[in-house]
Amino acid sequence: MDVYFLGTGASASLGNRNPFCVVIKRKKELIMLDPAEGAQFLLAKSKLGFCKPMKIIVSHVHGDHILGLPGLLQSMKMFRRKTQLELFGPKKLRSFLLFHANFFKLNPNFEVTFLPISDGSIYSYDEYFLNFFGVKHSIDCLGVALLEKNRRGKFNGEKAQKLSIPNNLRPLLIKGETITWGGRIIKPSDIIGPPRKGRKIVYIPDTVFFEELISIAQGSDLVIYNAPFSAKDLQHAEEKSHSTIQDVVKLAEETSTKLVVATHISNRYATQEEYMKGLDSLPKKVIIAEDFLKVHIPYPEKGEPEIFLPNKKVKL
Repeated sequence: MDVYFLGTGASASLGNRNPFCVVIKRKKELIMLDPAEGAQFLLAKSKLGFCKPMKIIVSHVHGDHILGLPGLLQSMKMFRRKTQLELFGPKKLRSFLLFHANFFKLNPNFEVTFLPISDGSIYSYDEYFLNFFGVKHSIDCLGVALLEKNRRGKFNGEKAQKLSIPNNLRPLLIKGETITWGGRIIKPSDIIGPPRKGRKIVYIPDTVFFEELISIAQGSDLVIYNAPFSAKDLQHAEEKSHSTIQDVVKLAEETSTKLVVATHISNRYATQEEYMKGLDSLPKKVIIAEDFLKVHIPYPEKGEPEIFLPNKKVKL
């Protein structure tokens, strides 16, 4: 699973940061988080494609989280998308979409399914859940946890070979059936290891820090945390119902999360050093996003997250 930070800026995205947009690529599916203005250009530049199976999740209806949607839908139509698009968001998002569809005569030639979200909403798919949770912003706003379901245990081919189990019977064990072979009963648990844990990605959108975020983020492989302000601008952050980089550090230090990425950063900070003011250093598992940062999230048994900046790999 790969996570692409296509745009990492906050509301007034000027200078060296594009407007906010994050895409999770899981197998052949794309899951886009909060497409701001110009999302279609960032998607095109990333070469992730406009026609793949896709879900778009909108956390709230502030402009810097939704204004990329009309252009994105228009681009998908122009690229002759046929695949259904699932769109998750607060109920008010539906009115926004209908207005733009009527005004611009969008009439997409693919199905758009709107799925309303609220605190506690859960959508289940074959291999994962999308769990939505409320946060504390100036308007209703929702974060999301992508939780993969447990995978079946690893098939022990060496043990199967020792028991001389023929190839045509092995799929039955994999399906969970008990077989009889060589005069003995063989259960799936005799050959297949315990279920293997899936991955967990949490997106914390615009919010002030609150303690429940610790339990929500616990055990994550990756937390994507919108934190526009430096630690020195805490008062301003609280006035705007936003978080600071200090909140990101607190979350990282109080959870077993493998990696936390701070993003959605205000353009008032021309450099990373300015954004870091008020902090001596960052914990090893906290990084500050840059445009077109990619994070690879392997299965837990395969190792730790890998970080790729444009044209280079970075070690944690």
